[in-house]
Amino acid sequence: MSRVLLLDAFPAILGDGAQILGAFRSGVARQKHDIEQYHLSYLKIHDCVACSACQSPCVLQDDGNAVLRAIGEAKVIAIAFPLSSYGFPSVLTALLDRLVSIPEAKQVAKQVIFFVVGTLEDTKPILESCALLCQREGWQELHFLAIPPSKAIGQERFLGQCETAFQYGLRIL
Repeated sequence: MSRVLLLDAFPAILGDGAQILGAFRSGVARQKHDIEQYHLSYLKIHDCVACSACQSPCVLQDDGNAVLRAIGEAKVIAIAFPLSSYGFPSVLTALLDRLVSIPEAKQVAKQVIFFVVGTLEDTKPILESCALLCQREGWQELHFLAIPPSKAIGQERFLGQCETAFQYGLRIL
């Protein structure tokens, strides 16, 4: 049984991100994995202050430490976020910048799935950012699913993307 961490970086609790992660979570739950989920936009996560005193845990006292600890313990991480100026949203960037404070996270082989929702004229910049993150952290990228918003493609087509997320969840070993 794997430890699966779901990171939701969407500002809305019941929006497209919740539907995608909910579908993925349902697939993972059928496999009886341990699941932990954080809705990052509703947590207090400070930006890294580059204090060069990186420790485990980070010297900043906020909700980010619990999430960083969960990242360190997880075998599989699913990250769902809205496309924001061809990059990660600020709350996710704040968290990812602090990964240096958990060097033990690299001791557990991690598989990562990215669910990106947004107007997707060009996904190359965010694909490259995700690949660089995985390379820097020594993570294996399992899937990258780029999804237009439900308002743009209609609920029926969006639910088809949710089914894909569900199938990804079923494949977690």
